[in-house]
Amino acid sequence: MKFSSKEKRQLLDFIIGLECLNPEYMFSLEEKQNKIDTIEFYTLYKAIYNEISSLILDFNNVFCSPFYPMLQMTYRSLYKKQNIENVYEFLTAIKTLTDEEIKFTLKMLIGTTSCNDAETIEAIKNLQESGQVKYYLLQIYENPSQFIANTLKVFETIYPIYLNYFTKAEDLFSKKLEKVLAMDKAEIYKASINFLGSEKLSALQREYKDIKRISLEEAERCGNEIEVVPLMFGANRINIITKPNEGDTTFNNTHNKPIYCIGLDSIFYAKKMKKAEVISKKVLKALSDDTRLDILRMISFGLNTNKKLSKFFQVSPPAITYQTNILKEAGIIDTREYGSLYVKRDHLEYSLNQIQELLSLKCNSEH
Repeated sequence: MKFSSKEKRQLLDFIIGLECLNPEYMFSLEEKQNKIDTIEFYTLYKAIYNEISSLILDFNNVFCSPFYPMLQMTYRSLYKKQNIENVYEFLTAIKTLTDEEIKFTLKMLIGTTSCNDAETIEAIKNLQESGQVKYYLLQIYENPSQFIANTLKVFETIYPIYLNYFTKAEDLFSKKLEKVLAMDKAEIYKASINFLGSEKLSALQREYKDIKRISLEEAERCGNEIEVVPLMFGANRINIITKPNEGDTTFNNTHNKPIYCIGLDSIFYAKKMKKAEVISKKVLKALSDDTRLDILRMISFGLNTNKKLSKFFQVSPPAITYQTNILKEAGIIDTREYGSLYVKRDHLEYSLNQIQELLSLKCNSEH
């Protein structure tokens, strides 16, 4: 396993990391910023979005939608032919693409490779997407050469702005980047295959999307060691590029080594979500019972001993103790030195935020 060059990191962080840069996503970031602790990522996205807002139309003509990332798919298509190490090689390669190659790339993106032009156009019109996104995709399919011109324009106008922020991003993410660079390949591989924070859910997701899980041994066969690209603008993304030629699953082509583009936050996501899952299950179990909810309320009102609670609810002390022990195990209440019960409000709020995090599946993984 090796880490990619800075030039390649810059290119792929632009292509993958900026895919979600749209008004809807920025609005969702505003809502989440005070609840989720990936502050570096949100600060970064907001700053660059404000800077390029006057160029957002040019940006959308190329990036289209995070669900239909045309620029990333173009990189994947080019990667089947040659390795691309920097922006110069990428733009040089894009200029060589024919109209048919661009149209086929879009067909791969929407799953219509066996369809003719009319069927593909109809499929685009029927996508469950906004009219704006469908318009962008139709423009690319009907005028592929314009997509090349638009891409070159984006790299001429927006990419230099992005590079300035890339330097700032390295400062913002310095601690996380340092931790990642010290990781061994097994840790990074585990993060990449456990992208939903649960081995069970991640395995089901791979099966659902027909994604092949590639073992470390298979990925590094024939000297094709894994290349890791830590993403900062794509801090919450996971994209694994493993594009062998048709029928070739051995990665014998030297330029077809697997590229693991992994967001710095996503690398720690599985571990964080495992902890959140444990906390959430205990808290949800504790709060799922009407009696325990009533006990919790009455502790807040001052009935702060098992004896008082037993008398109030007219049940035996052991029955109350059983219920309060479940609340203690969940970290929702505790006992002071002199024996009274109290609600751990900070921990309860933290636990509820963990539940919210657990239900916020932020990673995007494509093999």
